[in-house]
Amino acid sequence: ALCETPIIIKNAAFSGDSYVSHRIHKDIQHHDSLDTVLPMHVQLKVRTRATNGLIMLAAAQGTKGGHYMALFLQKGLLQFQFSCGLQTMLLSELETPVNTGHEITIRAELDFSRNYTHCNASLLVNDTLAMSGDQPTWLKLLPSRMHSPEAILNTWLHLGGAPQAPIGLIIELPPSQSGSGFTGCLHSLRINEETREIFGEALDGFGITECGSLACLSSPCRNGAACIKIETNEVDENGDKVEKWKCKCPTGYMGPTCEVSVCEDNPCQYGGTCVQFPGSGYLCLCPLGKHGHYCEHNLEVALPSFSGSVNGLSSFVAYTVPIPLEYSLELSFKILPQTMSQIALLAFLGQTGYHDEKSDHLAISFIQGYIMLTWNLGAGPRRIFTQKPIDFRLDAPRVPYEIKVGRIGRQAWLSVDGKFNITGRSPGSVSRMDVMPILYLGGHEIANFHTLPHDLPLHSGFQGCIYDVHLKAGQVTVPLQETRGVRGRGVGQCGTRECHRHACQHDGACLQHGATFTCICQEGWYGPLCAQPTNPCDSFNNKCSDDSTCVPLVNGYECDCPVGKTGKNCEEGKHIFDVSLTGRRSYLAVRWPYFYENSDKLGSKRSQMISYRNFTKKLMPPKPISSANQHFVMKLLNEVEKQRSFSPVPLKTYEEHHRVQFFFIEFQLRPLSERGLLLYFGTLNNNQDKKIGFVSLSLQGGVVEFRISGPNSHVTVVRSVRMLAIGEWHKIKMAQRGRWLTLWVEGSASSALAPTAEVLVEPDSLLYIGGLKDLSKLPHNAISGFPIPFRGCVRGLVVSGSRIVLNETNIMESRNIRDCDGTACGGDSCEAGGHCWLDEKLQPHCICPEYAKGNRCEYSETCKLIPCKNNGRCLRSGRCSCPNGWGGFYCEIALGKPTTPSFRGNSYLVLPPQRIPMKDKRKGPSLYIRPREALQISLNFSTIEPDGLLLWSEHDNTKFLGLGLEDGHLKLASNLLGSINDTVSAPSSGFIADGSWHTAKIIVDRGLLELQLDGEVVFSEKLALAESLMPSSTTTSTTPSPYRTRTRSSLALRRGKQPTITYENTFYLGK
Repeated sequence: ALCETPIIIKNAAFSGDSYVSHRIHKDIQHHDSLDTVLPMHVQLKVRTRATNGLIMLAAAQGTKGGHYMALFLQKGLLQFQFSCGLQTMLLSELETPVNTGHEITIRAELDFSRNYTHCNASLLVNDTLAMSGDQPTWLKLLPSRMHSPEAILNTWLHLGGAPQAPIGLIIELPPSQSGSGFTGCLHSLRINEETREIFGEALDGFGITECGSLACLSSPCRNGAACIKIETNEVDENGDKVEKWKCKCPTGYMGPTCEVSVCEDNPCQYGGTCVQFPGSGYLCLCPLGKHGHYCEHNLEVALPSFSGSVNGLSSFVAYTVPIPLEYSLELSFKILPQTMSQIALLAFLGQTGYHDEKSDHLAISFIQGYIMLTWNLGAGPRRIFTQKPIDFRLDAPRVPYEIKVGRIGRQAWLSVDGKFNITGRSPGSVSRMDVMPILYLGGHEIANFHTLPHDLPLHSGFQGCIYDVHLKAGQVTVPLQETRGVRGRGVGQCGTRECHRHACQHDGACLQHGATFTCICQEGWYGPLCAQPTNPCDSFNNKCSDDSTCVPLVNGYECDCPVGKTGKNCEEGKHIFDVSLTGRRSYLAVRWPYFYENSDKLGSKRSQMISYRNFTKKLMPPKPISSANQHFVMKLLNEVEKQRSFSPVPLKTYEEHHRVQFFFIEFQLRPLSERGLLLYFGTLNNNQDKKIGFVSLSLQGGVVEFRISGPNSHVTVVRSVRMLAIGEWHKIKMAQRGRWLTLWVEGSASSALAPTAEVLVEPDSLLYIGGLKDLSKLPHNAISGFPIPFRGCVRGLVVSGSRIVLNETNIMESRNIRDCDGTACGGDSCEAGGHCWLDEKLQPHCICPEYAKGNRCEYSETCKLIPCKNNGRCLRSGRCSCPNGWGGFYCEIALGKPTTPSFRGNSYLVLPPQRIPMKDKRKGPSLYIRPREALQISLNFSTIEPDGLLLWSEHDNTKFLGLGLEDGHLKLASNLLGSINDTVSAPSSGFIADGSWHTAKIIVDRGLLELQLDGEVVFSEKLALAESLMPSSTTTSTTPSPYRTRTRSSLALRRGKQPTITYENTFYLGK
């Protein structure tokens, strides 16, 4: 306590930020000549494993100049640099690394010539000259009368590093070395042939210890972990003892160097967010309605308590506002702040995405006791604030403060406890405020508020209670605590403490944060509740296999296994045939088959995707607020803005996406629980600014729920009409066709119409099954209730026609999955619908259908060997093209007559002309085609493909009529038209390849041709020919997929010209 015990260090250890300093020449003023104060000879022994660092700096400062020599490591090689005042020389001739841990002797010398015009520097390693050089000196510029000891002011030797300003001389070391200290051991110091104690005779120093393990000396352990030397008798190839070490990790960290946070494998339940937290390692920010160390318990919140921000994430509550707010609003609530020393966000109404200086919003801030209202209607922000802070005293009973704000048009007002009524008017002429109908209290869901306008990124989450919230618009008042759709994060119950007497064991300190708590353990105790004498997830404490992950529990730990590994410690290797998800942080992820380049799979043929550029707005950097008489609040915000680093978002960032307008996914499911996330792809909370939308499938109380959201954030929900039975296999199929969404469960379908016809998917997007790596990243509206992993079995996954076998090859990511029944037979074991069976040795075999063969039914038969049945036609591919009413590989299966035909790009129907029964006196009954002067054709269709042929009709090879789509708009073809190429487009029809049903009607009547769409005329023209069109047959057809383009032209020639018309892609027709 009184520093009375001397420290004796013989072999000095340097840790990268330590150093010692010696004077090279003592009492310079007492020397007789300049020759005695110029030479600098330094010898010492070095041992290190570091790659970079300053070993030695010997420098002299004179009246008119100075000289120095420096020795440092760069990538394990010695670098020798010196200067005698007029130039700098860097020598790096050694090509052998010296950071091997072996001891070497280094001697550096700097000598001057007799007349002081030149200097010579040399470096010897193990008594062998390694490098040397000479150069002119600054002393030759001085007159001879000044060549005296007084020309040198001081000479210093710094070992292992250097103080901030050791001398006035500017040392021209490389930037990578100027601030990098040495890590290793130094001893046996000699200066100018005089032995010095490297530590005991130093005049200055910092952070020096006795040399021990070189490995621990370099501080390899991170996040406050302790390095421990491991005693061993192993020797290397040189016979030297091998040094081994290990890191003793604090709670919340693991890995060889404690570099891994437990948050990387989120232990928080029900979508809780795991953040790194000082002292305890991590903290769970629970979703609204949950509390506990891992958010494992339910919590009814009547009076919300907010806990500020942790790592940029604030606590908040978000209310869905059921009333319009464009022209007027009144908002009132009560607050109980925990402290006055906060710049916090109380309430916010705004838009999605980035806000700039013209984005509409309304915000209420708590600025160290002052209340500020900011609103913007598009012409710039306006602020009003109280002139005095609220009367807050810790020693007085806590009394809530009631805040009321209001706005009508451009006018707004603010009052606190019915006092300090302040009003203001926003700039510009606009009186409407366009904001999302979501009111945030206490904070915001965006990290660091970085997308919020102006100075709000300088705010943090509010610390205190906010309650009795009422919102009024017009004559309607809504008590927001009673509205539905409330969500939040890190919010507890006001006045309720999570910390109790036994929350943390062994005298651990309990820290409450909203709806959760964490423990700061005493030295020697570990675990979430300080109940364990060792960190259970230390690499030398847990028994998890090398490729698994340790997850801490309240008592002990458990191991999360990668794909192909099972068992308590993930020690068993198992092949997977039918995937079983355990529900314990389990999930798996596969790639979308669309994105495989040069793929010839059906999925890539059937899926239309186009490049999409997502443009991100520029976030304007905050501008200082200045006025003639600045209020305290304005000065404070400007000062905070200067002190914080604020990086504006770049002007433009482009992300390549694919637009998915058509997909279908089918699989078989065997649930073992009634709730859980089944499937997900799209936006995650860590990239929600991209606004690309999502597709989600979940199980809610046995009901399958299909959710889809486009870039506009609107969510469409489809629920199954059948419930799933626990423990039984069910077949599920979900599809998007433009705006149409359909969900099939055991053949029963449910449908809905979405407002948009696309979901944007990133090229490297993964399809997640059974859960996510971190469920806190799931958008709040992607699932009903709290997100939890699915527990059960999955097999038979097909994505837009591409079969994806769920095995070690196709699974890109996974955690805690295993085989469903433990046998080698699975739903994906046999292809082509084959059946898997086990022999007496439990070896799998396949019974193949007649059109397949091979061990796994992987080879298809060909119709060239077995002919097609029922007038089917054998194609070059070896498959049969079946007539209407027949299906199967050989057209052997009778099909029911379709009520709504589906065209796949290589399909067509021939409709004969209408025949009228007649009775002939001589020949008897017959069918007669009655000629018509007027022709009317009407059809309903639905498609997402922008190009394709709908209808074609010809008569006597002289007259023709065709209807199709080009670029999503109707196009008409006929030799009756007056156009040059007998075609005409109808752009006024609008884009109709949106998946909705449309009705097209063609009318040819007495010289007039008219085209109608959905009951409205989109084209009309008088015909040049008076004769009408009388078709003998009408052909409804499409050409193959856009990946195999085929052109269709008229067979008739009129006046020597051939009308050309090209259509392609998939169409659906029906009534």
